[in-house]
Amino acid sequence: MNFILRSELACIIAGKLSRMKNRISVLLVSSLALMLCHCKSKKEAAVPTTNTEKREVIKGDPKRTLDIDNSYVWPGSTDPFKVLSAQISDQDSLIVEVEYGGGCKDHEFRLVTNGNLKKSMPAQGTLYLEHESNDDMCRALIRQKLAFFIGNLAKNGETIIIQLNDYNPESGRLILNPGK
Repeated sequence: MNFILRSELACIIAGKLSRMKNRISVLLVSSLALMLCHCKSKKEAAVPTTNTEKREVIKGDPKRTLDIDNSYVWPGSTDPFKVLSAQISDQDSLIVEVEYGGGCKDHEFRLVTNGNLKKSMPAQGTLYLEHESNDDMCRALIRQKLAFFIGNLAKNGETIIIQLNDYNPESGRLILNPGK
């Protein structure tokens, strides 16, 4: 009889241990799943990355519009970026390819001018591309194409030679020719 009680007691203890192991396993799996679901993605994380991967982002739709502000004065610099290329497209759009460091936050670009054109034939004007990184401290190298409607700069369809910040195109000049 003593043997039967020990045997039953051993089965009861083994059953309780088995249920406890199952509960611990479920608890561990649940905890792991919860951590994975609530961790921020790499894009949302505020911790700077150490890689220098290149990633191309094209943000040209809908087209942004040139901001003409008669009292505008170029601040001298904005958050760092490099203009890789610029071209006039569709007779009234400026397509600019830029490169900058970041990857964790959205960056904003603004194309602005004071509207003053040099009195020459053809007229000449300077456009300023401003960059706001929103304090993005990540280090991925981002390449992005931006499209701006600049037809509002030309009055009566006149031809205008455009200077963009300090960008010097290899092909010569950027010419806005909306009437042709």
